[in-house]
Amino acid sequence: EISSTGGASSAADVGGAVEENSVYVGQVDYAAKPDELQAHFASCGTINRVTILCNKITGKPQGFAYIEFADNEAVENALLLNESLFK
Repeated sequence: EISSTGGASSAADVGGAVEENSVYVGQVDYAAKPDELQAHFASCGTINRVTILCNKITGKPQGFAYIEFADNEAVENALLLNESLFK
């Protein structure tokens, strides 16, 4: 599951521009690494940051991530990968 975070409020939101240029990626494999997600979305455009959210107590991944892109066009391209197979 991939969706735009524009207008959504979450712990990963840092500011307006970041929020508009980020996508939520659900159902991420617990063994996935940020560089693997970056490689999967590299064709979409310039990636500023990949954040895999982890449980604060256990430190284990929670199964979802946020990917921040340099511009909105890359976000639109990333949304086209919805339901694509990763790992």
